[in-house]
Amino acid sequence: MASTLAAQPSFPATASPRQRPFLLSDLIYQKHPSTAAVTMDTMYGVIERGNKIDIRNVHKNMWKFYIEDVNEVVGFVRDDIQKQMNWGPRFFHIQDKDAGGEYDMREITLMTSIPRFEGGKYPPAEACQNAFMQLFSDNRTRFPCMDRWLSKDDSVREFAPIHLSDPGRGFSIPLPVRGLLGVVTVGVHLNVYRVKQEGGKEIIDCIWVSHRATGPDFSYPGMLDQIVAGGVDCRDEIDGRLAPCKTLIREAREEAGFTINLENRQVFCSDDVGNTTLLGTVERVSEVTFYDCKDSSAGDLNKNHLEPGLRIVYDLKIIEPSFNPQGKEPGIERFEAMDVPQVIESLKADRWKPNCGLVMLDFMVRHGLVTKANDSRFNDIKRDLRRLLPFQFITEYKNIIKGW
Repeated sequence: MASTLAAQPSFPATASPRQRPFLLSDLIYQKHPSTAAVTMDTMYGVIERGNKIDIRNVHKNMWKFYIEDVNEVVGFVRDDIQKQMNWGPRFFHIQDKDAGGEYDMREITLMTSIPRFEGGKYPPAEACQNAFMQLFSDNRTRFPCMDRWLSKDDSVREFAPIHLSDPGRGFSIPLPVRGLLGVVTVGVHLNVYRVKQEGGKEIIDCIWVSHRATGPDFSYPGMLDQIVAGGVDCRDEIDGRLAPCKTLIREAREEAGFTINLENRQVFCSDDVGNTTLLGTVERVSEVTFYDCKDSSAGDLNKNHLEPGLRIVYDLKIIEPSFNPQGKEPGIERFEAMDVPQVIESLKADRWKPNCGLVMLDFMVRHGLVTKANDSRFNDIKRDLRRLLPFQFITEYKNIIKGW
């Protein structure tokens, strides 16, 4: 996939004065003997394909996007988008210099203290929605993604939560503008695999992957994906706090027909006559962070959109020998069980949706299938699967989310 900006390995702690330093997760890497004598120079290309933004210079080349009275950066806006966008002055304040006119600021602030015409003020979350709706109305002829979204019925217009270190703010954003404003995305991915015994040791037998549907209405058509994956929705919460486990439960049911018990994390499937089979127990094992600029494979409406992302990763080791999952959504062409060499070859051949490829590479590292012995940039891979991003939510998310 073509890279619009060079990927780099790290982000300096001084890049944003409002941000705290990123804290790396204490990920525990498991060890599974390799299923085959697979050798390679490096799989670092998977990292580069999922990180097409130079995050060392993101604060120089982009505008910071803020929401009034939120003391953390919400997004980063490319300079060409800032110039192309019609920012209504009632809702958006543009500042390119400090009060003395000396230092570059390059900040866009969504104003939530705008008074109602009939008096009083809107609640901040409602004011935020009003600002976005006005932004869409003012720019629908400039950005086709906005026009398409506005053309939908209200009931099917998609919103995503704006992820902040204060989980109680309740801000959300229309899905198409999230990439234009460079707002953090959060999703869950489930690696589904089976092991076998060989020489008295447990090794990876196969990994189930999803082939994405083809056609003009689908992003990343025909590329590979985890069989369960999806973005965190505004409704996915427990006691008012973000709950990625509920996202996983919903996505597993919709995409693969799995039922996951919220209490004990056990995963079941049912056949056509209602017989239920235990498949295994899901485990939250890792997270992946990245900063991408979407290319043409994402679709014309999403091309050049920015995506700083956090993916919360789960593993499911299948214990049912007859397991044969089937895709349940139109966006899924089919599921396939691949062995380890097939997965490695598919990663090297750029067949994966970029952030899904990162999750798959993380799986290979955690299970000892990509190692220092067979990859010349193994240490770089381990470091850059958890890229340093200038967002406070990503630094603190483990203290913010609820559930497993």
